Amino acid sequence: MIVDSSIFTGGGTMAHDASVGELRNRPVALLHPVTAAQMTLPLERGDVIELTGPGGARLGGLMVLIDEGVPEGAVVLIDGIPEAPVNALGGVPGVTVSSKRSARELLGAQA
Repeated sequence: MIVDSSIFTGGGTMAHDASVGELRNRPVALLHPVTAAQMTLPLERGDVIELTGPGGARLGGLMVLIDEGVPEGAVVLIDGIPEAPVNALGGVPGVTVSSKRSARELLGAQA
């Protein structure tokens, strides 16, 4: 797990100013295309996953984004997003994808 940062995570002005709210980062998990394809349940852009750390710590509602700039075998999470606090995983480097809802399934539910 790699923890990244962004100025658009949602604290301060981002949380209270509707005119910049659309710039806020959403809860995402960035993966290299090879890593996403090699998962037990292969992941595609738009899938929503839950990560589990040691001791059962969980972080859910993360939309998968595919990025060739992410090192193979890693997942990048953005720190500071109120809906997905990375520290919920206990600060451990190793996490597991524990559940997945496919982008296709989610699109069908919205139709």
